[in-house]
Amino acid sequence: MPSSSAVVEVVGSLTATVDQLSSVALTTDQLNLVVTSLPVPVDMRYHVTDGPRHGELVLIGGAASRTFTQQDVDDGRLLYRHRDVTSIDTDHFRFRLVSGGGHLGEDELVFTIRVSYELRFSYSYS
Repeated sequence: MPSSSAVVEVVGSLTATVDQLSSVALTTDQLNLVVTSLPVPVDMRYHVTDGPRHGELVLIGGAASRTFTQQDVDDGRLLYRHRDVTSIDTDHFRFRLVSGGGHLGEDELVFTIRVSYELRFSYSYS
């Protein structure tokens, strides 16, 4: 008897780079869902379970968000906004895929954000 559960994979680099105190849109090269069998889960979305700690995930035109869809990523509407002035090199958030109120699989995945700092030096000659 065929399985009635869809197989959903998260593909992409699961990493992004952002300048200190700036924002970056997360892209499908970094975060993408592939459904490899039917039925396609209804209302499939990402649910952030932890983090980020030094910034926030924001949907363009909205507030900080703990839940977003692949369409949000596809349309460039999901941003990571860095908010920490300390010299932290990375941030991350953990997430799961959910559909219709339930988790799709048991795996919790991690998306890593690298923070780029511009070094400025000031010299004074007397």
